[in-house]
Amino acid sequence: MSKETSRWENVLCSVEDVFTAPSFTLFCELMGAWVLVTARHTICSMVQVMDPSTRRAHDAYHRFVRAGAWSLDSRLASVCLLAVRWAGTGRLTLYLDDTLFHRAGPKVNGAANWRDAVRSTSRHVVYARGFVTAAR
Repeated sequence: MSKETSRWENVLCSVEDVFTAPSFTLFCELMGAWVLVTARHTICSMVQVMDPSTRRAHDAYHRFVRAGAWSLDSRLASVCLLAVRWAGTGRLTLYLDDTLFHRAGPKVNGAANWRDAVRSTSRHVVYARGFVTAAR
């Protein structure tokens, strides 16, 4: 087993306690396919790069994401703990984008309706409520 493979397995195993056994297997299969996908990272494109002889039914992966027995909050907490462990005593720099985090009220600096560049097209502009902070 290569060093990179063992690192990848360590990353996956670090969140194992968040899932049930069947859900963890589906998660590992999806993450392995996510790494291999060169197109958009959708469930359909991930299923296409999986080994046809070992993959499950197509809808099993959609059901896992939509209604699986796992918690996004606890999974995120596990990933954060893993990042802190990797940083050790060094400095950990996080880059976060909370531009469209839903906040309202007269005392929230920059709260307004902003053009959503991701969901907008040249013919259809999508607005999202959120806030913008000045870059430092």
